[in-house]
Amino acid sequence: MSELITSLEADLNLPSPLTQLHSPLLSNKQLSVYIKRDDQIDPYISGNKYRKLKGHLAYYSEHQDKYQGIITFGGAYSNHLYATSAACFRQGIPLTAIVRGEEVDLENNTLSLLVRHGHTIHRIARSDYRLKAEAPQVKALLLQHSYYLIPEGGNSPLSNVGVADIYTEIRHQVQPDYIALASGTGATASGLLRSMQSSNTQLIVAAGTRDESVRARLVHEDVNKQVRWFDEEWGGFGKKKAPLLEAMEAWTAEYNVPLEYVYTGKLICRLWSLIKADYFDRGSTLVIIHTGGLRPESH
Repeated sequence: MSELITSLEADLNLPSPLTQLHSPLLSNKQLSVYIKRDDQIDPYISGNKYRKLKGHLAYYSEHQDKYQGIITFGGAYSNHLYATSAACFRQGIPLTAIVRGEEVDLENNTLSLLVRHGHTIHRIARSDYRLKAEAPQVKALLLQHSYYLIPEGGNSPLSNVGVADIYTEIRHQVQPDYIALASGTGATASGLLRSMQSSNTQLIVAAGTRDESVRARLVHEDVNKQVRWFDEEWGGFGKKKAPLLEAMEAWTAEYNVPLEYVYTGKLICRLWSLIKADYFDRGSTLVIIHTGGLRPESH
């Protein structure tokens, strides 16, 4: 692996902890349940965001003579921008962020970090943002500068480099019957599925969004029929429903693991419903991926 990755990972908590959960419910159901704490990789470069960035950062490092910096995309509260900002800052890589919405607040919890790190931010109209690299402003930047472009969320075949590490780290400690994670764009689920295809492990995917194309893509890639897909059930992406928040609070009080409501909270609620309904065979081992999304209380 490149010197950049070696240097960056020296300060990251890798491999991330794999913690067994204990409760009367799990004992009664005779289940061994673990949670892979990717949220503890780093306060800023955490969860699946680092996993998906790793391959891109390695590629950039190996070809950095060709580039003047990195350009990528995200919304005003993007975890991808947040993690990329911190990673680039620590490695001295210039970052240009294309942000969805001309009106967004540069002082919010996400973009203020980019400002503090001295990165360049271009806020563009939402209609242009949908065009990504074909948007006029972005095309002009790419013509003027030799930027390495990371897709929104880091989603590309290069994301599989870091995502594959999740499965390798798990298998060094336990042999799971099930691995479960929440899904947005599906990149992490796709990378895990690719890593698991020589095993009998089932992949449980709880959608955090209502994007049928993600499910369709995973079904197409699922040559060994390992994916068990569950649709989003809380009203759509980022919806804060009181029953969800109450269930998350109760779960965190019992297991002492913080959650966020966009992805991992939805996953946990789905899994505990399945556990109570005897969905899992007794004696089986379930590993839950905590994909991060939590933020430090202050910068």
